[in-house]
Formats: sequence, C-alpha cells, structure tokens
Amino acid sequence: MRTSPARTSVSRVVAGMFAAAVLAGCGSDGSASASGSASASPEPTASSTASPSATASQSEPTKPSKPAGPVLEVRVAGGEVSPNGQRVRVGVGEELTITFDADVPGELHVHSTPEQYVKYPAGSSKSTLSIEMPGVVDVEDHETGVVVAQLEVR
Repeated sequence: MRTSPARTSVSRVVAGMFAAAVLAGCGSDGSASASGSASASPEPTASSTASPSATASQSEPTKPSKPAGPVLEVRVAGGEVSPNGQRVRVGVGEELTITFDADVPGELHVHSTPEQYVKYPAGSSKSTLSIEMPGVVDVEDHETGVVVAQLEVR
C-alpha cells in the first residue's frame, strides 16, 4: 500500500512537532541550589537573576517561593546579633534556609562535621545549608562568638 504525498507531509509535520515538544521539555530551568555547600555565595533576596541565554518566560519576575524546609532568620545590627541560642529542628540532609538582615557583612560558623561557613553581605540576603550527621550543631556568629542557633539534626 502506497501513501499519498499529502499524507506523508502531514506525518512529517506531526513528527517534527512531537520532536520539538520533547526537546523543549529537556531544557534546564537555570536554577541552582547551594545545599550541602554553605560556603556558596548568598543570594540577594531583592533581585532576580537570569542568564543572558534565558528564555522570555525565565527572565520574567516571579514570586519568591517559600522554602520547603526550616528557616532561620538572622539579624545583625549595631554589633548585636539575634537570635541568641534559638533551637531549630532540621532533618538529616534537609535544607535549612538562613535569611540575613545585616548592617555589616559577616560570617556564621557552623560546628557540623565537616565544619561549614556561611558568609553574608550587608543588607538582605539568604543562603542554604544542610547537615549530614545527626546531633546538636551550634551556629555562631564568627565575629562576636554569639551562638545564634542550635540545630537539632535528626
């Protein structure tokens, strides 16, 4: 049985559209996570970043998403750091989001195994980290030595 040229053209168009749809679904969304690497540079919360090769839908402003895991809010103002000794429950390997509102840049020292450091700039920013071993982990402000939080990792 022989197919007509019109039917062959329609089949090619449908096959081409299917291939384009499959390839479009395989692209990267451009997002990255710093979980497991708390020394990664913090992300400013007031701006959105898009690579030059981003598509129009990726470069449009989006609503900030709510972090999936626990959040620790750190404020540094006039040499004072808060909170002071707050207990935060975190699951092993779960992502902890730390938000910063700081009048000076600084660094948190996370007494995990292995130790981690979280640098933050002056202004508003956020960073993430995860702890891979259960236990109680102190998080202290490197400059003042204040224990900001104790992470109960289970």
